[in-house]
Amino acid sequence: ERIGDFLPAEVEGVNEGEQQFLSNISEELRRAGMVLTKVEPQRVLQDGKYTRRSFKLEVEGGFRQFANFLRYLELMPEVVIINGFELNSGQLRNTSKHSATMTVTVIGH
Repeated sequence: ERIGDFLPAEVEGVNEGEQQFLSNISEELRRAGMVLTKVEPQRVLQDGKYTRRSFKLEVEGGFRQFANFLRYLELMPEVVIINGFELNSGQLRNTSKHSATMTVTVIGH
């Protein structure tokens, strides 16, 4: 699906950082052959000059693709904290049929 389906409605311009982050990870997932199936913005907190944005993300893809995606998050210019991660598989031997739920916090200006 398109990332536009998941982007929150603009609220007084405060979600520009959310939209940029979601667009970046959606593009990376697409390149990796993975699918972003759900996004739930959790909260936005001001921390001095920084903003902490938390999301619950649901993605589908292969095990190695997940590992590469976690590495991508680690290397992003924004600070990304993975608060929780759960990987599920209905077919253990099928390396391309996994789903994961991640709770992440992005810290940026």
